[in-house]
Amino acid sequence: MPNSLTVTLIGHAGGDAVMKTSAAGNSYAEFSVAFSKGKDDKKTTTWFRCMAMKGVEVDAMAVVKKGVALKVSGGLDLKVWKPKEGEPRIDA
Repeated sequence: MPNSLTVTLIGHAGGDAVMKTSAAGNSYAEFSVAFSKGKDDKKTTTWFRCMAMKGVEVDAMAVVKKGVALKVSGGLDLKVWKPKEGEPRIDA
């Protein structure tokens, strides 16, 4: 069995889903999910970029609107990058 990492996110949509097309011609919906923890001045928010594909993109376009509470499950890809200034960052 191949290795895989599956996660479930519970948070709120950062904006409306956007339909895109890959170089191979496949459609997918792209959206962000915010996960917040803590209270008041100790509150931190982590953002996740999500993609829905293989038929699920149509449902995502209908449901994912800014501020809507979401529960999203799927595979997780991590990419490390370094901005011109500052510490390295991780895209999830």
